[in-house]
Amino acid sequence: GLIARRLNQVTELGGKLDSWGDFATVITVALCAWWLWPELVRQEVPFVIAVLVSYTVPVILAFLKYGRLTSYQTWTTKLSLVLTSIGLLLALMGGPQWLFELAVPILVFAGIEEIAITTILPRWQFNVPTIWHAITIERERAKEEVMESEEKLRTVLTNIEDGYFEVDLTGNLTFFNPILCKYLGYTEAELLGMNNQQFMTPATAAEAYKVFNEVYRTGKTTQAFDWDVITKNGERRFGESSVSLIRDSEGQPI
Repeated sequence: GLIARRLNQVTELGGKLDSWGDFATVITVALCAWWLWPELVRQEVPFVIAVLVSYTVPVILAFLKYGRLTSYQTWTTKLSLVLTSIGLLLALMGGPQWLFELAVPILVFAGIEEIAITTILPRWQFNVPTIWHAITIERERAKEEVMESEEKLRTVLTNIEDGYFEVDLTGNLTFFNPILCKYLGYTEAELLGMNNQQFMTPATAAEAYKVFNEVYRTGKTTQAFDWDVITKNGERRFGESSVSLIRDSEGQPI
């Protein structure tokens, strides 16, 4: 695993094999230690249990959620594995046991971090070094889904036969469909950034301001608002519309 990362040869299969290798090593070492050094294992039984739980619980949760083994390759897991291995080797050779006991809390934290990553990510993902990376991955995924949804919605709005437009909080047009251009007689370049009051009669502009303000305050859609608009060539046209509040990904009005 380390050599692959150094050579920038990290793959999904390699990550899986690395994780399976780590898991098999921990289980094998624990069984061998119990078989060959039972007294030492009994002395360190709380720490041994903590090691086994820290490795097995994240694996079980991942199987329940994804149907496969985790392959996050977190930095804390790698660090704790190195410290635990060195500490265990020293203890088995009759040396001090404090390094093994010191490494166990780090390993427990690594297990908790993997559980948190599994909780955050809705789909299986390999090579997630820290919980911060998991949060970033999920944020980016959510943004992509929102962008895809918005793109699909805009495609629908572009092809409908009714006029549609969006304005910012100052009333300037930020998006509209071709039907609105045809209805008002303006080109797309002329309409973009135009304030909605520029193509409304004074009475309609005043009423629109009240409606927009009410929708902004309450968040409720207003149906059947009567429009009295003026086209580019001065023609007056009438119609009905509805006004809804648009929010960004954080729920703030835009």
